[in-house]
Amino acid sequence: MRIPRIYLNQALIAGSAIELSVEAHRHVVNVLRLRVKDKLIIFNGENREFLCHLSHVEKKNSTVQIEIELENNTTSPLNIELGLSLIKNDKFDFAIQKSVELGVTSITPLTAERSTIKLDAKREIKRQAHWQGIIQSACEQSGRNQLPTLNPITSISKWLNQSDIPGIVFEPTATTPLSKIKISDKVRIIIGPEGGFTEQELQDISQHAFNKIKIGPRILRAETAAVTAITALQLLWGDLNLD
Repeated sequence: MRIPRIYLNQALIAGSAIELSVEAHRHVVNVLRLRVKDKLIIFNGENREFLCHLSHVEKKNSTVQIEIELENNTTSPLNIELGLSLIKNDKFDFAIQKSVELGVTSITPLTAERSTIKLDAKREIKRQAHWQGIIQSACEQSGRNQLPTLNPITSISKWLNQSDIPGIVFEPTATTPLSKIKISDKVRIIIGPEGGFTEQELQDISQHAFNKIKIGPRILRAETAAVTAITALQLLWGDLNLD
C-alpha cells in the first residue's frame, strides 16, 4: 500500500514531533482513516520529505513523530514558467493540476483580450486560494517535494516584460517543430484563452524572444495545449523519458 503524502507549511526536522494542521488532521484521520502507528510522508515544499508515523490522535487534533529524512528529489532540471490565460474555471483547474504533476516551476494566470473570465478583487483572492489548494494536492499526489510558485493574475504585457527567458507560443500557422529550437535549462510557455490571442497580442509575444511553434495538425484547447507543451518539453529537455 502506498504511503500517503501530506503537505505541511512549517519547519520539519527529523526526530521531532509536530501537531498536524486542522486541514491535514481532517484529511489524515477522517478521510484516509489513519490510526496511531500508521506511516505517512510529510513535506513542506522545500524539496525535502520525511517519513513519520501518527503518534497521537484525538477528535480534533493529531500528532506525528518524524523518523527520518528521505532521499527523493523529484524536481525537474528544466525550469518551466507557464503563463496561462484565464479560461473557464474547471478547465483552468485541470490545466493547473496537470501542469504541476508534469513538473512546471511557476504558474501565472494571465488576462487576455479574449478571456471569458473576469475576476474582481474579492473573487481573485478566492480563486488564488483555490488554485493554491490544487497545487498542494497535486504535489501530494504526484510525489513533488517543491511547490511551484503561483503568481498573482497579471496582464500578458506585464508578464512578458518580467523576464527575458526565451519562450514558446503555439501558432497554427507556424512551421517550426519544437524539436528544432534550442532550450537550455529555462523556458517560458504562454497559452492563450479559448478564443486565441489577438493579432496585437501575438505581435507583443513575438517581440519578446518567443518561438512560434507548430505542435501538430490539430487545434488544441487551451488546457490541452498547456499539458501537451509541458509534456513535450520534459521529454526533450527535462526528466520525462520513454525508456
